[in-house]
Amino acid sequence: ISTSVLKVLAISTFMGMIIQLAKYFFALGINMDTFIGILIQTVGSISVGLIVYLVAALVFHCDEIQIITNWLLKAKKQIFGEPKSI
Repeated sequence: ISTSVLKVLAISTFMGMIIQLAKYFFALGINMDTFIGILIQTVGSISVGLIVYLVAALVFHCDEIQIITNWLLKAKKQIFGEPKSI
C-alpha cells in the first residue's frame, strides 16, 4: 500500500505543478478579465493536468490505471455490445 500511495503522491504533485504552469500558459493568449477567458484557462489547465496524470500513472505502472481501464472496457461492452465477427 505504501508504494502505491507514494506513486500517487508523486504523480499528483507533478500534476499540480504542471497545472500551475498551464494556467500561466493559457493566460498568455486569453483575456482574463472575462468569464469565458477564465473558463478556458480552467478547463484547459484541468485537461492538461488529467492527461499528465494518466500518462505518468501509465509510466509508473499504477494499479489504479489498470482498474480504470478494466472498468472502461466493461462499460464499453455494456453500452456497445460485443464485437461481431464476420
